[in-house]
Amino acid sequence: MPFKKQPMILVDSASNQPYRLIIACLVFVLTLVLSGTLAVNHFIQTFTTDVHENIVFEVNLSGVDGAQHQSILMSLQQTVNATSGVLESVVVPLHEGDMLIPSTVFIEARVNPEESINGDEILLKMRQITPHVHIQSHKFMESNVLYLQKSLQIFSYALIALITTTIMIAISMITRSGLRVHRTVIDILRLIGAPNSYIARQFQWIAFRIGLSSSFIGVVLGLLIFYTMLYFGVKVPTSFSFFDQRMLVSLMLMPMGVGVISLLVARVEVIRTLIKLDA
Repeated sequence: MPFKKQPMILVDSASNQPYRLIIACLVFVLTLVLSGTLAVNHFIQTFTTDVHENIVFEVNLSGVDGAQHQSILMSLQQTVNATSGVLESVVVPLHEGDMLIPSTVFIEARVNPEESINGDEILLKMRQITPHVHIQSHKFMESNVLYLQKSLQIFSYALIALITTTIMIAISMITRSGLRVHRTVIDILRLIGAPNSYIARQFQWIAFRIGLSSSFIGVVLGLLIFYTMLYFGVKVPTSFSFFDQRMLVSLMLMPMGVGVISLLVARVEVIRTLIKLDA
């Protein structure tokens, strides 16, 4: 049959350029937001793991003879290491900028999360060596970062819904414009017996290519700029470990998702319009 030959609908690339730019910009913004959210989630996950697997003791040695600092710290560290459930500990001096404060140090103890640690008992033993020792509490900070994480997730979901809706509107407008431009060709196809599904296929694959190519550019630019800001902001190559491979694959699959959404929107729009013409 005639409608099984090569497609008769031609793409007007020039008229679709503004829509391509809009989709690319929307996906670019979405990529930046999702990348930032994933990076914050990674930080929060690391922070909460450290909170539950580490105990930090702050030791104030002001007023103590500097010659005794080393022996006191060794005694404190031995007391911490002798506690059941403590795996290891390390002494960390306090810095303010480039200045070392010798009178204040931290003893960071890595603990077994499956064993309960009696902090009051450890403090009592440590204060027998020097009185100015206390445990740093991260509960307030932990609650704040968890609140930040939840807020960012809600914001990301809202932005995904908004951008998805905008992309669907843009694809719908592209399809309607194409239907008007190719109205004569469509009428000829319908006269020779082409079904609505055949005509819809011509537009849906055009929309798929537009959505896929535009969003791919947006994702690549978004990741490139995000990693650039991250690298020069943190200035360590290990920043690239903020994402594991599954996260990166998910972001790179975003163009395929946008393409599929574009395909479905175009198909529905064409069939809906052709059904109206038949009525």
